[in-house]
Amino acid sequence: KIFLRARFAELPRNSAAMRWFMVLAVFVRSVWSRAELDDLLDGLGLGGPGGTAKICQKGVPVPRPLWKLKKGMLIANGCGPQGMAIEEPFGLWRCCNRHDVCFSSCGTSFQYCEKRFSQCMKKRCKQPENMGQEKECMQQAESMTSMTKMFGQGSHSKTMREVCDCAPEAEAGARHREFVVDLYTRFGPSEKAKDDAFIDSLLEKHAGKEGNLYYDLYTKYGGAKGFVEFDNVPNTFELEGPSERRTPRTEM
Repeated sequence: KIFLRARFAELPRNSAAMRWFMVLAVFVRSVWSRAELDDLLDGLGLGGPGGTAKICQKGVPVPRPLWKLKKGMLIANGCGPQGMAIEEPFGLWRCCNRHDVCFSSCGTSFQYCEKRFSQCMKKRCKQPENMGQEKECMQQAESMTSMTKMFGQGSHSKTMREVCDCAPEAEAGARHREFVVDLYTRFGPSEKAKDDAFIDSLLEKHAGKEGNLYYDLYTKYGGAKGFVEFDNVPNTFELEGPSERRTPRTEM
C-alpha cells in the first residue's frame, strides 16, 4: 500500500496516467485481501530472478488444452480491468485486446507481452484515423503501458498458472504438437492440421518460445466463433480499422 501511495504522488494531477492509476488502484484493492504472496511480489517485480515466477515445481510448462480452460481465461475486453473499460478515441483497444491474449498464451514472458503491447500502440497511433493527433495518442499509449509495466506482472504470472500444465520434459514436444493441431483443426485452416511437415516446421521454428507462437495464433484466429471470448468489445485483433469500439448488434 505504501508503494501504491508513493507511485500515486509521482503522477501529475488530471493526467491520463492519473486516471489509469485510479482504475488500477481500485482493481488492486478489490483483490488485495485474497492475493497470494507470490502474486504480490510478482506485481512488484520481486517474484524471482528477473521478476519472473516459476510455473512448475516439477516438469516444464505446456499449454493446457483449450477445452480445459476455465471460462474467462481466454478473454479480450479492450483497455482497463474487466468491467471497468477505459474509453479512449484512438482505437488503442485493438492493442489491448492483443495484450489480453498475450497474457493467456502459455509460455510468453511478461517482458515479451509488454514489448508487443508498446509496438502495437506506436503503430496504432500512426494509423490514418489518428492523423493530426499522434502526440495525444502516444501520451495516452504511454500512460497505459506505464501502468501495465508497473502492475501487470502479478496478473501475467497468475494467468500462466491457469493456462499452463506441467509435464515431464520428455512429453513436452507431444503436448505442444497436440495443442497446435487442435487449434488449427477447430479454428484455423483445418487442412494445415493434417500437414505434418507444416506443423513440424512451425514448432521447430518456435522451439523454446512456443508461447510467442500461441500469441500469434490467438491474434490471427482468435476472432473465430467459439475461440476467444470478447467482453463488450469488437471481436478483432486487427491493428487497422475504425477507432470506435462499437460491438456488433445481437441478432434477435
